[in-house]
Amino acid sequence: MGLALGDLSPLELMAEQARLTLTVDEIRRQIAIFSNAIQGKSRELSQAVALETELDTLTALIEQETGVTVVWSRILGQLRAMEPQAYFGRIDFQADDDEEPLTIYVGTGWLHERATGRKLVYDWRTPVCDMYYRYEPGPAGFKAPMGRVDGEILLKRTYKVRRDELLEAIDSSGRANDEVLRNMLRRSTDGKMRTIVQTIQREQDDVIRNQQHPVLLVQGSAGSGKTSV
Repeated sequence: MGLALGDLSPLELMAEQARLTLTVDEIRRQIAIFSNAIQGKSRELSQAVALETELDTLTALIEQETGVTVVWSRILGQLRAMEPQAYFGRIDFQADDDEEPLTIYVGTGWLHERATGRKLVYDWRTPVCDMYYRYEPGPAGFKAPMGRVDGEILLKRTYKVRRDELLEAIDSSGRANDEVLRNMLRRSTDGKMRTIVQTIQREQDDVIRNQQHPVLLVQGSAGSGKTSV
């Protein structure tokens, strides 16, 4: 393909491509499910409005059904936004108190496998994904609702994908991260959020996640990343 795939072995590349295909297939499956559900709910509401004569009952029915449709529409919008690029990063985290490491694929939204409930993609804003921005492989930790979780990042990997096609997969190092960031910035001219969340640096992430101050003044020289924050 002519694009960087790092030092991944053929077996690793096959596994990564299979994981991407599974994820995108699930996204497309859920897009179809929610699209059909919204259309079906619209038809049901139209039929109910035609048959119902009591105004109060009709008003309550419309509010209830509209509320459900709004929630489904938001989920559908998120799924459609994720379909071109399901995720952009991965960390394998071994918590001190767990026997098995947790593999976390980082994207712009959540995705659960409907059949099993398994988390396929983690939203970048969740506390556990904070480690993707803050740490390299080695000792790491994050603030969970029940307290801090410490452990070790065993693997950190950055991706470029185009729907179900794996284009880049680069394991973390200081040089590799800088290279990925420069490549993304060169390709990015539209300033969309999807690109921004992929290129956030640790200092920017600290500012974004700051909850101690209701008003925060961000200062920096030209090109230091203020606009992204």
